[in-house]
Amino acid sequence: MPWPALAFRLVTGVAGIVATALVALRLTVEPPINLLILLLLMVAAELLLSIRLTQQRVLSLGATISFITFLKFGAAAVVVVQVAALLLSELIRWLLPQTRAHSWIFVLFNVGQLALCGLLGGLTVQFVLGTSLWAAPDERLAALLHYSIAYLVSNIFFTSVATWLRFGWNEVREQLWPNVSLWTALSFALSAPIALFVVAIQTNIGFIAEVLLAFSFLTILGYIVRINLRYQDTNRELQALNEISQKLAASLEQDKLFPAIYESVREAMPVDIFLIGLLNDDQTEIEAPYLVENHELLAPRTFPLEGSLTEQLLHDPRARIFTAQELAAFDKRFGRLNRQVASALSAPLYQGDTVIGIISAQSFTPQAYSEKHLRLFAAIGRIAGVAINNARLYAREKEVLRSREEFVSLVAHELKNPLAALIGHTQLLERRVRYGDEKLRRPVTVIAEQAERMSRLVEDLLDLSRADSGRLTLHPQRFDIMSLVRHVVEQHRDLTPIHTFHIEQPEHVPQLEGDVMRLTQVLQNLLSNAIKYSPNGGPIHIAVHVRAPDDPRWQRRVRKLVATAPLWVVVDVRDHGIGVPPEYLQHIFERFY
Repeated sequence: MPWPALAFRLVTGVAGIVATALVALRLTVEPPINLLILLLLMVAAELLLSIRLTQQRVLSLGATISFITFLKFGAAAVVVVQVAALLLSELIRWLLPQTRAHSWIFVLFNVGQLALCGLLGGLTVQFVLGTSLWAAPDERLAALLHYSIAYLVSNIFFTSVATWLRFGWNEVREQLWPNVSLWTALSFALSAPIALFVVAIQTNIGFIAEVLLAFSFLTILGYIVRINLRYQDTNRELQALNEISQKLAASLEQDKLFPAIYESVREAMPVDIFLIGLLNDDQTEIEAPYLVENHELLAPRTFPLEGSLTEQLLHDPRARIFTAQELAAFDKRFGRLNRQVASALSAPLYQGDTVIGIISAQSFTPQAYSEKHLRLFAAIGRIAGVAINNARLYAREKEVLRSREEFVSLVAHELKNPLAALIGHTQLLERRVRYGDEKLRRPVTVIAEQAERMSRLVEDLLDLSRADSGRLTLHPQRFDIMSLVRHVVEQHRDLTPIHTFHIEQPEHVPQLEGDVMRLTQVLQNLLSNAIKYSPNGGPIHIAVHVRAPDDPRWQRRVRKLVATAPLWVVVDVRDHGIGVPPEYLQHIFERFY
Protein backbone atom coordinates (compact mmCIF):
# COMPACT_ATOMS: atom_id res chain seq x y z
CA MET A 1 0.00 0.00 0.00
CA PRO A 2 1.40 3.48 -0.87
CA TRP A 3 2.58 5.41 2.17
CA PRO A 4 0.10 8.36 1.72
CA ALA A 5 -2.81 5.90 1.78
CA LEU A 6 -1.35 4.08 4.79
CA ALA A 7 -0.73 7.36 6.65
CA PHE A 8 -4.28 8.60 5.97
CA ARG A 9 -5.81 5.37 7.25
CA LEU A 10 -3.63 5.38 10.38
CA VAL A 11 -4.41 9.01 11.19
CA THR A 12 -8.14 8.48 10.62
CA GLY A 13 -8.15 5.37 12.83
CA VAL A 14 -6.21 6.95 15.70
CA ALA A 15 -8.32 10.12 15.55
CA GLY A 16 -11.51 8.06 15.66
CA ILE A 17 -10.33 5.99 18.64
CA VAL A 18 -9.31 9.13 20.57
CA ALA A 19 -12.65 10.80 19.77
CA THR A 20 -14.56 7.70 20.86
CA ALA A 21 -12.70 7.59 24.16
CA LEU A 22 -13.39 11.28 24.86
CA VAL A 23 -17.07 10.89 24.00
CA ALA A 24 -17.44 7.71 26.11
CA LEU A 25 -16.11 9.47 29.23
CA ARG A 26 -19.11 11.81 29.33
CA LEU A 27 -21.72 9.30 28.14
CA THR A 28 -24.43 8.31 30.62
CA VAL A 29 -27.49 6.25 29.68
CA GLU A 30 -30.32 5.25 31.99
CA PRO A 31 -30.95 2.35 32.14
CA PRO A 32 -27.59 1.15 30.70
CA ILE A 33 -29.13 -2.21 29.74
CA ASN A 34 -30.83 -0.46 26.82
CA LEU A 35 -27.47 0.59 25.38
CA LEU A 36 -26.07 -2.92 25.90
CA ILE A 37 -29.01 -4.42 24.01
CA LEU A 38 -28.45 -1.97 21.16
CA LEU A 39 -24.74 -2.88 21.14
CA LEU A 40 -25.52 -6.60 20.83
CA LEU A 41 -28.09 -5.93 18.10
CA MET A 42 -25.54 -3.78 16.28
CA VAL A 43 -23.08 -6.70 16.32
CA ALA A 44 -25.78 -9.02 15.01
CA ALA A 45 -26.72 -6.48 12.35
CA GLU A 46 -23.09 -6.19 11.26
CA LEU A 47 -22.91 -9.96 10.80
CA LEU A 48 -26.41 -10.70 9.48
CA LEU A 49 -27.98 -7.63 7.89
CA SER A 50 -25.28 -6.62 5.38
CA ILE A 51 -26.40 -7.90 1.98
CA ARG A 52 -23.66 -7.98 -0.66
CA LEU A 53 -25.24 -7.26 -4.02
CA THR A 54 -21.99 -7.20 -6.01
CA GLN A 55 -18.33 -7.01 -5.05
CA GLN A 56 -18.66 -3.23 -4.63
CA ARG A 57 -22.34 -2.75 -3.76
CA VAL A 58 -23.59 -3.54 -0.25
CA LEU A 59 -27.04 -2.90 1.20
CA SER A 60 -26.71 -2.57 4.99
CA LEU A 61 -29.93 -2.69 7.00
CA GLY A 62 -27.83 -2.39 10.18
CA ALA A 63 -27.99 1.40 9.80
CA THR A 64 -31.48 1.11 11.31
CA ILE A 65 -29.98 0.23 14.72
CA SER A 66 -27.64 3.23 14.48
CA PHE A 67 -30.54 5.58 13.73
CA ILE A 68 -32.63 4.12 16.58
CA THR A 69 -29.67 4.69 18.94
CA PHE A 70 -29.34 8.29 17.72
CA LEU A 71 -33.04 9.06 18.14
CA LYS A 72 -33.17 7.48 21.61
CA PHE A 73 -29.81 8.43 23.17
CA GLY A 74 -28.02 10.95 20.90
CA ALA A 75 -24.99 11.03 18.56
CA ALA A 76 -22.41 10.21 21.28
CA ALA A 77 -24.13 6.90 22.01
CA VAL A 78 -24.04 6.04 18.28
CA VAL A 79 -20.26 6.60 18.18
CA VAL A 80 -19.59 4.36 21.17
CA VAL A 81 -22.01 1.61 20.09
CA GLN A 82 -20.79 1.56 16.47
CA VAL A 83 -17.09 1.36 17.38
CA ALA A 84 -17.65 -1.33 20.02
CA ALA A 85 -19.91 -3.31 17.68
CA LEU A 86 -17.35 -3.20 14.86
CA LEU A 87 -14.55 -4.45 17.12
CA LEU A 88 -16.73 -7.26 18.52
CA SER A 89 -17.93 -8.36 15.07
CA GLU A 90 -14.33 -8.46 13.75
CA LEU A 91 -13.34 -10.55 16.78
CA ILE A 92 -16.17 -12.99 15.99
CA ARG A 93 -15.07 -13.15 12.34
CA TRP A 94 -11.53 -13.91 13.46
CA LEU A 95 -12.70 -16.72 15.79
CA LEU A 96 -15.02 -18.35 13.23
CA PRO A 97 -13.05 -20.21 10.52
CA GLN A 98 -15.83 -20.06 7.90
CA THR A 99 -15.92 -16.25 7.94
CA ARG A 100 -13.32 -13.92 6.47
CA ALA A 101 -11.86 -11.31 8.86
CA HIS A 102 -10.55 -8.02 7.51
CA SER A 103 -6.96 -6.80 7.82
CA TRP A 104 -5.95 -4.73 10.84
CA ILE A 105 -5.44 -1.57 8.80
CA PHE A 106 -8.96 -1.94 7.34
CA VAL A 107 -10.46 -2.38 10.83
CA LEU A 108 -8.51 0.58 12.21
CA PHE A 109 -9.62 2.84 9.36
CA ASN A 110 -13.21 1.64 9.66
CA VAL A 111 -13.23 2.40 13.41
CA GLY A 112 -11.96 5.92 12.79
CA GLN A 113 -14.33 6.48 9.88
CA LEU A 114 -17.41 5.40 11.86
CA ALA A 115 -16.44 7.49 14.88
CA LEU A 116 -15.66 10.65 12.92
CA CYS A 117 -18.76 10.33 10.70
CA GLY A 118 -20.96 9.91 13.78
CA LEU A 119 -19.37 12.94 15.45
CA LEU A 120 -19.72 15.09 12.33
CA GLY A 121 -23.38 14.07 12.06
CA GLY A 122 -23.97 14.92 15.71
CA LEU A 123 -22.14 18.27 15.45
CA THR A 124 -24.28 19.15 12.41
CA VAL A 125 -27.45 18.49 14.42
CA GLN A 126 -26.04 20.51 17.35
CA PHE A 127 -25.17 23.43 15.07
CA VAL A 128 -28.54 23.47 13.27
CA LEU A 129 -30.97 22.41 16.00
CA GLY A 130 -28.95 22.98 19.17
CA THR A 131 -29.19 19.35 20.34
CA SER A 132 -26.17 18.19 22.38
CA LEU A 133 -24.10 15.19 21.31
CA TRP A 134 -25.07 13.44 24.59
CA ALA A 135 -28.84 14.07 24.36
CA ALA A 136 -31.68 12.59 22.33
CA PRO A 137 -33.14 15.07 19.81
CA ASP A 138 -36.58 16.56 20.39
CA GLU A 139 -37.36 17.20 16.74
CA ARG A 140 -36.79 13.64 15.58
CA LEU A 141 -37.55 13.94 11.86
CA ALA A 142 -35.45 17.09 11.31
CA ALA A 143 -32.63 15.76 13.50
CA LEU A 144 -32.50 12.40 11.72
CA LEU A 145 -32.54 14.10 8.31
CA HIS A 146 -29.60 16.39 9.17
CA TYR A 147 -27.73 13.59 10.96
CA SER A 148 -28.07 11.06 8.08
CA ILE A 149 -27.09 13.58 5.37
CA ALA A 150 -24.01 14.76 7.31
CA TYR A 151 -23.07 11.16 8.09
CA LEU A 152 -23.48 10.09 4.45
CA VAL A 153 -21.45 13.00 3.02
CA SER A 154 -18.58 12.53 5.49
CA ASN A 155 -18.61 8.74 4.90
CA ILE A 156 -18.31 9.24 1.13
CA PHE A 157 -15.55 11.80 1.71
CA PHE A 158 -13.38 9.51 3.86
CA THR A 159 -13.90 6.53 1.54
CA SER A 160 -13.10 8.60 -1.56
CA VAL A 161 -9.88 10.01 -0.11
CA ALA A 162 -8.71 6.57 1.03
CA THR A 163 -9.45 5.04 -2.38
CA TRP A 164 -7.83 7.95 -4.25
CA LEU A 165 -4.60 7.74 -2.22
CA ARG A 166 -4.32 3.99 -2.78
CA PHE A 167 -5.63 3.39 -6.31
CA GLY A 168 -5.91 6.79 -8.01
CA TRP A 169 -8.73 9.02 -9.14
CA ASN A 170 -9.89 6.69 -11.92
CA GLU A 171 -10.74 4.02 -9.36
CA VAL A 172 -12.80 6.54 -7.36
CA ARG A 173 -14.70 7.62 -10.45
CA GLU A 174 -15.26 4.11 -11.87
CA GLN A 175 -15.87 2.05 -8.72
CA LEU A 176 -16.91 4.35 -5.86
CA TRP A 177 -19.12 6.86 -7.69
CA PRO A 178 -21.93 6.07 -8.06
CA ASN A 179 -21.72 2.34 -7.21
CA VAL A 180 -20.82 2.31 -3.51
CA SER A 181 -22.14 5.77 -2.67
CA LEU A 182 -25.52 5.10 -4.26
CA TRP A 183 -26.08 1.90 -2.27
CA THR A 184 -24.96 3.55 0.98
CA ALA A 185 -27.56 6.26 0.37
CA LEU A 186 -30.17 3.60 -0.40
CA SER A 187 -29.34 1.82 2.89
CA PHE A 188 -29.94 5.08 4.76
CA ALA A 189 -33.16 5.74 2.86
CA LEU A 190 -34.54 2.32 3.87
CA SER A 191 -33.30 2.40 7.48
CA ALA A 192 -34.32 5.92 8.50
CA PRO A 193 -38.13 5.45 8.18
CA ILE A 194 -37.98 2.14 10.05
CA ALA A 195 -36.03 3.76 12.89
CA LEU A 196 -38.47 6.66 13.07
CA PHE A 197 -41.40 4.24 13.22
CA VAL A 198 -39.85 2.12 16.02
CA VAL A 199 -39.08 5.15 18.19
CA ALA A 200 -42.39 6.93 17.48
CA ILE A 201 -44.80 4.09 18.28
CA GLN A 202 -46.12 3.93 21.80
CA THR A 203 -46.79 0.38 23.02
CA ASN A 204 -46.94 -1.44 26.33
CA ILE A 205 -44.22 -3.95 25.46
CA GLY A 206 -41.33 -1.61 26.21
CA PHE A 207 -38.41 -0.15 24.25
CA ILE A 208 -36.28 -3.32 24.29
CA ALA A 209 -39.12 -5.45 22.95
CA GLU A 210 -39.81 -2.85 20.26
CA VAL A 211 -36.17 -2.88 19.15
CA LEU A 212 -36.05 -6.68 19.13
CA LEU A 213 -39.25 -6.74 17.06
CA ALA A 214 -37.73 -4.27 14.61
CA PHE A 215 -34.58 -6.41 14.37
CA SER A 216 -36.70 -9.49 13.67
CA PHE A 217 -38.50 -7.61 10.92
CA LEU A 218 -35.15 -6.53 9.42
CA THR A 219 -33.86 -10.12 9.56
CA ILE A 220 -36.92 -11.41 7.69
CA LEU A 221 -36.61 -8.57 5.17
CA GLY A 222 -32.92 -9.36 4.66
CA TYR A 223 -33.69 -13.06 4.20
CA ILE A 224 -36.33 -12.27 1.57
CA VAL A 225 -33.93 -9.95 -0.25
CA ARG A 226 -31.19 -12.61 -0.21
CA ILE A 227 -33.54 -15.30 -1.55
CA ASN A 228 -34.70 -12.96 -4.30
CA LEU A 229 -31.13 -11.99 -5.19
CA ARG A 230 -30.04 -15.63 -5.22
CA TYR A 231 -32.90 -16.48 -7.57
CA GLN A 232 -32.03 -13.55 -9.83
CA ASP A 233 -28.34 -14.49 -9.80
CA THR A 234 -29.11 -18.10 -10.70
CA ASN A 235 -31.44 -17.00 -13.48
CA ARG A 236 -28.84 -14.56 -14.83
CA GLU A 237 -26.11 -17.23 -14.68
CA LEU A 238 -28.25 -19.75 -16.58
CA GLN A 239 -29.20 -17.14 -19.15
CA ALA A 240 -25.58 -16.03 -19.52
CA LEU A 241 -24.37 -19.62 -19.91
CA ASN A 242 -27.04 -20.29 -22.51
CA GLU A 243 -26.01 -17.22 -24.51
CA ILE A 244 -22.33 -18.08 -24.12
CA SER A 245 -22.93 -21.67 -25.26
CA GLN A 246 -24.76 -20.48 -28.37
CA LYS A 247 -22.11 -17.88 -29.12
CA LEU A 248 -19.18 -20.27 -28.73
CA ALA A 249 -20.92 -23.11 -30.58
CA ALA A 250 -21.23 -20.82 -33.61
CA SER A 251 -17.47 -20.05 -33.65
CA LEU A 252 -15.22 -22.73 -35.13
CA GLU A 253 -12.30 -20.52 -36.13
CA GLN A 254 -9.91 -19.41 -33.41
CA ASP A 255 -9.67 -15.82 -34.62
CA LYS A 256 -13.43 -15.55 -33.98
CA LEU A 257 -13.68 -17.93 -31.01
CA PHE A 258 -11.13 -16.25 -28.72
CA PRO A 259 -12.78 -12.79 -28.92
CA ALA A 260 -16.17 -14.45 -28.33
CA ILE A 261 -14.85 -16.06 -25.10
CA TYR A 262 -13.40 -12.73 -23.97
CA GLU A 263 -16.61 -10.81 -24.65
CA SER A 264 -18.62 -13.46 -22.77
CA VAL A 265 -16.41 -13.09 -19.70
CA ARG A 266 -16.30 -9.27 -19.90
CA GLU A 267 -20.10 -9.06 -19.95
CA ALA A 268 -20.36 -11.19 -16.80
CA MET A 269 -17.64 -9.71 -14.54
CA PRO A 270 -14.97 -6.98 -14.27
CA VAL A 271 -11.94 -7.75 -16.48
CA ASP A 272 -8.81 -5.61 -16.87
CA ILE A 273 -6.62 -8.43 -18.22
CA PHE A 274 -7.83 -11.55 -20.01
CA LEU A 275 -5.64 -14.47 -21.02
CA ILE A 276 -6.12 -17.74 -22.88
CA GLY A 277 -3.13 -20.01 -22.32
CA LEU A 278 -2.63 -23.36 -24.07
CA LEU A 279 -0.08 -26.02 -23.14
CA ASN A 280 2.48 -26.83 -25.81
CA ASP A 281 3.00 -30.44 -26.94
CA ASP A 282 5.74 -31.30 -24.44
CA GLN A 283 3.93 -29.44 -21.60
CA THR A 284 6.87 -27.21 -20.69
CA GLU A 285 5.48 -23.88 -21.84
CA ILE A 286 2.23 -21.95 -21.98
CA GLU A 287 1.41 -20.41 -25.33
CA ALA A 288 -0.87 -17.36 -25.00
CA PRO A 289 -2.48 -16.84 -28.44
CA TYR A 290 -5.00 -14.37 -27.02
CA LEU A 291 -4.08 -11.71 -24.45
CA VAL A 292 -6.04 -8.51 -23.72
CA GLU A 293 -5.17 -5.68 -21.34
CA ASN A 294 -7.54 -2.75 -20.81
CA HIS A 295 -9.54 -3.80 -23.93
CA GLU A 296 -6.37 -3.73 -26.07
CA LEU A 297 -5.28 -6.92 -27.86
CA LEU A 298 -1.61 -7.67 -27.16
CA ALA A 299 0.81 -9.75 -29.20
CA PRO A 300 0.84 -13.53 -28.53
CA ARG A 301 3.61 -14.73 -26.25
CA THR A 302 4.96 -17.80 -24.49
CA PHE A 303 5.62 -18.34 -20.77
CA PRO A 304 7.48 -21.15 -18.98
CA LEU A 305 5.11 -23.54 -17.24
CA GLU A 306 7.30 -23.94 -14.16
CA GLY A 307 6.35 -21.53 -11.38
CA SER A 308 3.22 -20.26 -13.12
CA LEU A 309 -0.44 -20.16 -12.11
CA THR A 310 -1.08 -22.80 -14.76
CA GLU A 311 1.28 -25.22 -13.00
CA GLN A 312 -0.82 -24.86 -9.84
CA LEU A 313 -4.00 -25.56 -11.82
CA LEU A 314 -2.43 -28.67 -13.34
CA HIS A 315 -1.70 -30.03 -9.87
CA ASP A 316 -5.13 -28.99 -8.59
CA PRO A 317 -7.43 -28.70 -11.66
CA ARG A 318 -10.26 -26.52 -10.42
CA ALA A 319 -11.28 -22.90 -10.88
CA ARG A 320 -9.73 -20.64 -8.25
CA ILE A 321 -9.69 -17.03 -7.02
CA PHE A 322 -6.17 -15.66 -6.49
CA THR A 323 -5.66 -12.84 -4.00
CA ALA A 324 -3.22 -9.94 -4.26
CA GLN A 325 -0.80 -11.71 -1.90
CA GLU A 326 -0.76 -14.87 -4.06
CA LEU A 327 -0.37 -12.88 -7.28
CA ALA A 328 2.50 -10.78 -5.91
CA ALA A 329 4.77 -13.83 -6.08
CA PHE A 330 4.29 -14.08 -9.87
CA ASP A 331 4.50 -10.35 -10.73
CA LYS A 332 3.33 -10.80 -14.33
CA ARG A 333 2.97 -7.49 -16.19
CA PHE A 334 1.86 -7.47 -19.79
CA GLY A 335 1.04 -4.24 -21.61
CA ARG A 336 1.92 -0.57 -21.48
CA LEU A 337 0.12 -0.04 -18.15
CA ASN A 338 2.82 -2.08 -16.36
CA ARG A 339 0.51 -2.59 -13.33
CA GLN A 340 0.47 -5.52 -10.96
CA VAL A 341 -2.95 -7.21 -10.79
CA ALA A 342 -4.67 -7.32 -7.40
CA SER A 343 -7.13 -10.20 -7.96
CA ALA A 344 -7.61 -12.93 -10.53
CA LEU A 345 -9.80 -15.82 -11.59
CA SER A 346 -8.34 -18.85 -13.35
CA ALA A 347 -10.07 -21.96 -14.67
CA PRO A 348 -8.69 -25.04 -16.47
CA LEU A 349 -9.57 -25.86 -20.08
CA TYR A 350 -10.31 -29.54 -20.66
CA GLN A 351 -10.09 -31.86 -23.64
CA GLY A 352 -11.95 -34.85 -22.26
CA ASP A 353 -10.30 -35.44 -18.89
CA THR A 354 -7.01 -33.78 -19.88
CA VAL A 355 -6.15 -30.17 -19.04
CA ILE A 356 -5.03 -28.40 -22.24
CA GLY A 357 -4.65 -24.89 -20.81
CA ILE A 358 -6.30 -22.15 -18.77
CA ILE A 359 -8.38 -19.03 -19.10
CA SER A 360 -7.74 -16.21 -16.65
CA ALA A 361 -9.59 -12.98 -15.87
CA GLN A 362 -7.63 -10.44 -13.85
CA SER A 363 -8.38 -7.08 -12.26
CA PHE A 364 -6.37 -4.22 -10.83
CA THR A 365 -9.03 -3.88 -8.09
CA PRO A 366 -8.54 -5.91 -4.89
CA GLN A 367 -11.22 -8.52 -4.12
CA ALA A 368 -12.90 -7.87 -7.49
CA TYR A 369 -14.24 -11.44 -7.72
CA SER A 370 -16.71 -13.32 -5.57
CA GLU A 371 -17.81 -16.94 -5.31
CA LYS A 372 -20.63 -16.13 -7.72
CA HIS A 373 -18.06 -14.99 -10.31
CA LEU A 374 -16.03 -18.13 -9.63
CA ARG A 375 -18.96 -20.48 -10.37
CA LEU A 376 -19.83 -18.68 -13.58
CA PHE A 377 -16.18 -18.51 -14.69
CA ALA A 378 -15.70 -22.23 -14.06
CA ALA A 379 -18.75 -22.99 -16.22
CA ILE A 380 -17.44 -20.68 -18.97
CA GLY A 381 -14.11 -22.51 -18.77
CA ARG A 382 -15.79 -25.88 -19.34
CA ILE A 383 -17.72 -24.55 -22.35
CA ALA A 384 -14.65 -22.75 -23.71
CA GLY A 385 -12.54 -25.93 -23.42
CA VAL A 386 -15.00 -27.84 -25.62
CA ALA A 387 -15.20 -24.94 -28.09
CA ILE A 388 -11.40 -24.58 -28.32
CA ASN A 389 -11.01 -28.32 -28.85
CA ASN A 390 -13.64 -28.19 -31.62
CA ALA A 391 -11.82 -25.23 -33.18
CA ARG A 392 -8.55 -27.20 -33.10
CA LEU A 393 -10.20 -30.16 -34.83
CA TYR A 394 -11.76 -27.83 -37.38
CA ALA A 395 -8.40 -26.17 -38.07
CA ARG A 396 -6.79 -29.61 -38.43
CA GLU A 397 -9.50 -30.71 -40.86
CA LYS A 398 -9.05 -27.52 -42.89
CA GLU A 399 -5.32 -28.22 -43.05
CA VAL A 400 -5.98 -31.77 -44.25
CA LEU A 401 -8.38 -30.47 -46.91
CA ARG A 402 -5.88 -27.85 -47.99
CA SER A 403 -3.12 -30.47 -48.26
CA ARG A 404 -5.42 -32.76 -50.22
CA GLU A 405 -6.41 -29.93 -52.53
CA GLU A 406 -2.76 -29.09 -53.15
CA PHE A 407 -2.06 -32.76 -53.86
CA VAL A 408 -5.03 -33.09 -56.24
CA SER A 409 -4.04 -29.87 -58.02
CA LEU A 410 -0.48 -31.10 -58.37
CA VAL A 411 -1.58 -34.51 -59.71
CA ALA A 412 -4.08 -32.91 -62.09
CA HIS A 413 -1.44 -30.51 -63.36
CA GLU A 414 1.04 -33.32 -63.95
CA LEU A 415 -1.62 -35.40 -65.75
CA LYS A 416 -2.85 -32.58 -67.95
CA ASN A 417 0.52 -32.02 -69.63
CA PRO A 418 0.89 -35.57 -71.09
CA LEU A 419 -2.87 -35.67 -71.81
CA ALA A 420 -2.61 -32.47 -73.82
CA ALA A 421 0.26 -33.92 -75.81
CA LEU A 422 -1.62 -37.21 -76.31
CA ILE A 423 -4.79 -35.44 -77.52
CA GLY A 424 -2.79 -33.22 -79.87
CA HIS A 425 -0.95 -36.10 -81.50
CA THR A 426 -4.17 -38.16 -81.69
CA GLN A 427 -5.89 -35.33 -83.56
CA LEU A 428 -2.93 -35.22 -85.94
CA LEU A 429 -3.22 -38.98 -86.52
CA GLU A 430 -6.98 -38.65 -87.10
CA ARG A 431 -6.42 -36.16 -89.91
CA ARG A 432 -3.79 -38.37 -91.57
CA VAL A 433 -5.81 -41.61 -91.50
CA ARG A 434 -9.22 -40.04 -92.22
CA TYR A 435 -9.16 -41.14 -95.83
CA GLY A 436 -6.73 -44.00 -95.37
CA ASP A 437 -7.00 -47.45 -93.90
CA GLU A 438 -10.29 -48.04 -92.05
CA LYS A 439 -8.53 -50.48 -89.73
CA LEU A 440 -6.24 -47.68 -88.46
CA ARG A 441 -8.93 -45.04 -88.16
CA ARG A 442 -11.02 -47.01 -85.62
CA PRO A 443 -8.17 -47.46 -83.04
CA VAL A 444 -7.15 -43.84 -83.41
CA THR A 445 -10.78 -42.77 -82.74
CA VAL A 446 -10.86 -44.94 -79.60
CA ILE A 447 -7.59 -43.38 -78.42
CA ALA A 448 -9.03 -39.88 -78.96
CA GLU A 449 -12.25 -40.70 -77.13
CA GLN A 450 -10.43 -42.21 -74.14
CA ALA A 451 -7.99 -39.29 -73.99
CA GLU A 452 -10.93 -36.87 -73.91
CA ARG A 453 -12.55 -39.03 -71.23
CA MET A 454 -9.39 -38.93 -69.12
CA SER A 455 -9.28 -35.15 -69.53
CA ARG A 456 -12.87 -34.91 -68.29
CA LEU A 457 -12.03 -37.16 -65.32
CA VAL A 458 -9.17 -34.86 -64.36
CA GLU A 459 -11.51 -31.86 -64.56
CA ASP A 460 -14.06 -33.74 -62.44
CA LEU A 461 -11.35 -34.45 -59.87
CA LEU A 462 -10.47 -30.76 -59.75
CA ASP A 463 -14.15 -29.83 -59.45
CA LEU A 464 -14.56 -32.25 -56.54
CA SER A 465 -11.57 -30.72 -54.78
CA ARG A 466 -12.87 -27.19 -55.37
CA ALA A 467 -16.33 -28.14 -54.08
CA ASP A 468 -14.84 -29.63 -50.88
CA SER A 469 -12.91 -26.45 -50.18
CA GLY A 470 -15.83 -24.17 -51.05
CA ARG A 471 -14.03 -22.72 -54.08
CA LEU A 472 -16.23 -24.16 -56.83
CA THR A 473 -17.06 -21.11 -58.90
CA LEU A 474 -20.53 -20.77 -60.44
CA HIS A 475 -21.41 -18.49 -63.34
CA PRO A 476 -25.20 -17.96 -63.29
CA GLN A 477 -26.99 -16.68 -66.40
CA ARG A 478 -30.49 -16.71 -67.88
CA PHE A 479 -31.18 -19.77 -70.04
CA ASP A 480 -33.88 -22.01 -71.48
CA ILE A 481 -34.01 -25.34 -69.65
CA MET A 482 -35.75 -27.10 -72.58
CA SER A 483 -32.95 -26.15 -74.98
CA LEU A 484 -30.40 -27.55 -72.53
CA VAL A 485 -32.37 -30.82 -72.16
CA ARG A 486 -32.70 -31.30 -75.92
CA HIS A 487 -29.00 -30.57 -76.46
CA VAL A 488 -27.87 -33.16 -73.88
CA VAL A 489 -30.35 -35.76 -75.15
CA GLU A 490 -29.07 -35.35 -78.72
CA GLN A 491 -25.49 -35.88 -77.48
CA HIS A 492 -26.46 -39.20 -75.87
CA ARG A 493 -28.81 -40.38 -78.64
CA ASP A 494 -25.83 -41.17 -80.85
CA LEU A 495 -24.06 -43.11 -78.08
CA THR A 496 -26.59 -45.96 -77.78
CA PRO A 497 -28.53 -47.72 -80.53
CA ILE A 498 -30.65 -49.78 -78.12
CA HIS A 499 -32.21 -46.94 -76.09
CA THR A 500 -34.95 -44.51 -77.04
CA PHE A 501 -35.38 -41.07 -75.49
CA HIS A 502 -38.73 -39.43 -74.71
CA ILE A 503 -38.97 -35.79 -73.61
CA GLU A 504 -42.05 -34.54 -71.76
CA GLN A 505 -42.63 -30.87 -71.10
CA PRO A 506 -45.51 -28.62 -69.96
CA GLU A 507 -47.01 -25.91 -72.13
CA HIS A 508 -45.05 -23.11 -70.51
CA VAL A 509 -41.63 -23.43 -68.88
CA PRO A 510 -40.17 -20.18 -67.44
CA GLN A 511 -36.60 -19.19 -68.10
CA LEU A 512 -34.18 -20.03 -65.31
CA GLU A 513 -31.03 -18.49 -63.89
CA GLY A 514 -28.14 -20.86 -63.22
CA ASP A 515 -24.75 -22.15 -64.28
CA VAL A 516 -25.40 -23.79 -67.67
CA MET A 517 -22.13 -25.74 -67.69
CA ARG A 518 -22.69 -27.29 -64.23
CA LEU A 519 -26.34 -28.11 -64.94
CA THR A 520 -25.25 -29.72 -68.22
CA GLN A 521 -22.80 -31.86 -66.24
CA VAL A 522 -25.58 -32.98 -63.89
CA LEU A 523 -27.90 -33.94 -66.71
CA GLN A 524 -25.11 -35.70 -68.61
CA ASN A 525 -24.32 -37.80 -65.54
CA LEU A 526 -27.97 -38.74 -65.07
CA LEU A 527 -28.36 -39.80 -68.72
CA SER A 528 -25.03 -41.69 -68.70
CA ASN A 529 -26.15 -43.63 -65.64
CA ALA A 530 -29.52 -44.35 -67.23
CA ILE A 531 -27.77 -45.82 -70.29
CA LYS A 532 -25.15 -47.69 -68.31
CA TYR A 533 -27.55 -49.31 -65.82
CA SER A 534 -30.21 -50.37 -68.34
CA PRO A 535 -27.95 -52.69 -70.40
CA ASN A 536 -30.88 -54.33 -72.19
CA GLY A 537 -31.97 -51.04 -73.69
CA GLY A 538 -35.48 -49.62 -73.54
CA PRO A 539 -37.01 -46.18 -73.15
CA ILE A 540 -35.47 -43.38 -71.12
CA HIS A 541 -37.93 -40.68 -70.06
CA ILE A 542 -36.85 -37.08 -69.44
CA ALA A 543 -39.72 -35.12 -67.91
CA VAL A 544 -39.75 -31.41 -67.11
CA HIS A 545 -42.28 -30.21 -64.51
CA VAL A 546 -43.18 -26.81 -63.11
CA ARG A 547 -44.23 -27.10 -59.45
CA ALA A 548 -45.40 -24.79 -56.68
CA PRO A 549 -44.17 -25.32 -53.08
CA ASP A 550 -47.53 -26.79 -52.06
CA ASP A 551 -47.52 -29.38 -54.86
CA PRO A 552 -48.40 -32.79 -53.29
CA ARG A 553 -45.76 -34.54 -55.42
CA TRP A 554 -42.97 -33.11 -53.26
CA GLN A 555 -41.49 -35.68 -50.91
CA ARG A 556 -41.96 -34.90 -47.24
CA ARG A 557 -38.24 -34.54 -46.56
CA VAL A 558 -37.85 -31.66 -49.06
CA ARG A 559 -41.05 -29.72 -48.37
CA LYS A 560 -39.35 -27.27 -46.02
CA LEU A 561 -36.63 -26.61 -48.60
CA VAL A 562 -38.97 -25.92 -51.51
CA ALA A 563 -40.91 -23.37 -49.46
CA THR A 564 -38.07 -20.89 -50.05
CA ALA A 565 -39.13 -20.06 -53.65
CA PRO A 566 -42.56 -19.50 -55.24
CA LEU A 567 -41.93 -21.73 -58.29
CA TRP A 568 -39.67 -24.67 -59.11
CA VAL A 569 -38.64 -26.44 -62.34
CA VAL A 570 -37.98 -30.15 -61.82
CA VAL A 571 -36.20 -32.42 -64.32
CA ASP A 572 -36.81 -36.19 -63.91
CA VAL A 573 -34.69 -38.83 -65.66
CA ARG A 574 -36.19 -42.32 -65.52
CA ASP A 575 -35.00 -45.59 -67.06
CA HIS A 576 -36.17 -49.25 -66.99
CA GLY A 577 -32.87 -50.79 -65.93
CA ILE A 578 -31.62 -52.71 -62.92
CA GLY A 579 -32.43 -49.92 -60.44
CA VAL A 580 -31.05 -49.45 -56.92
CA PRO A 581 -31.89 -51.97 -54.17
CA PRO A 582 -34.07 -50.34 -51.46
CA GLU A 583 -31.52 -50.98 -48.69
CA TYR A 584 -28.95 -48.83 -50.55
CA LEU A 585 -31.19 -45.84 -51.26
CA GLN A 586 -30.28 -44.06 -48.01
CA HIS A 587 -26.61 -44.09 -49.08
CA ILE A 588 -27.22 -42.88 -52.62
CA PHE A 589 -25.48 -39.53 -52.06
CA GLU A 590 -22.55 -40.83 -50.00
CA ARG A 591 -19.33 -40.32 -51.87
CA PHE A 592 -17.69 -43.46 -53.33
CA TYR A 593 -20.32 -45.77 -51.79
